[in-house]
Amino acid sequence: MNAESLKNEEDCIGDGRPASGRTLSDCSGSARRGMDRAGTERAGTERARTERAGMDRAGTDRAGTERAGMDRAGTARTAENARGWSVAFALTLLLGLTVSLTPFYSDVIRGGVMQAFSFVCHQLPSRSPHVGGVQLAVCHRCMGIYWALPAAALVFGLSRGLRFVTRYRTMTIVVLAGIPAGIDWMGDILGFWVNTPSSRWVTGAIFGLVAGYLLTEGISDIVRESRSKKGGTPRGKQPGS
Repeated sequence: MNAESLKNEEDCIGDGRPASGRTLSDCSGSARRGMDRAGTERAGTERARTERAGMDRAGTDRAGTERAGMDRAGTARTAENARGWSVAFALTLLLGLTVSLTPFYSDVIRGGVMQAFSFVCHQLPSRSPHVGGVQLAVCHRCMGIYWALPAAALVFGLSRGLRFVTRYRTMTIVVLAGIPAGIDWMGDILGFWVNTPSSRWVTGAIFGLVAGYLLTEGISDIVRESRSKKGGTPRGKQPGS
C-alpha cells in the first residue's frame, strides 16, 4: 500500500462523509479496494496455514514410515542373528560332545576321533581328562576351549549380536585372549609354579569364549549373506532397509 492510497483511505474515514475534494464514489472505490486487499490477505494467510499443515502431515508421515522401516530392519537383523548364533551353537556343541564322549564310542570310532584331534592337541595322558579310565580326545586346556565355544554362542545370542570389536582388531583380541594360557604354560615350563587341570581348563576357556564369540559373528555374517543372496538383497544391505 503506497502513501497516496493510504491518504485517500484516510480521507474517507471518520464520520463517513468524503473529505474536501473527494466524492462519494471515490470513497466507495477506496472501501472496495480495502476489502479486496483484506480478502487477499486472509486468503494468503489461509493458504500459508494449509501449506504448513500439509508439510507437518507430510513430515509426520515420512517420520512414521522411516521408523517403520527401521523397525522392520531391526526385526530382520534380530532374526538373522538368531539363525546365525543357533547354527554356531549347534556346530560348537557338536564339537564339544565329540571330544567328550570318547569313552562311549566303539574302539574303531574312538581311534578315529583320537587320531583326528591329535593334529591339534598333544593328548598327553597326564594332562588330559579321563572318564572311567578312558582318555578323552583332547587335553584339559583344549577341553576348556571347546566347551567355551558353545557358551560364547549363547552369549552372542543373549546380547542380540552385539559387535564389540571391529574386524581389523580381531587378531589383536584373539592374541590378548591367549595370554593367560601362555602365562600359565610358561610359568610351569620355567618352574615358577606347577599348573593344574583347573588352571589349564580356565585359561583355555578364556581363550575359547573370545574366539567363540568372534567365530559366531563370522557364522552369523555367512548365514545373513547366504539368505540375502537367496532373497535377492544386495550384499551389505539389510532386509527392510
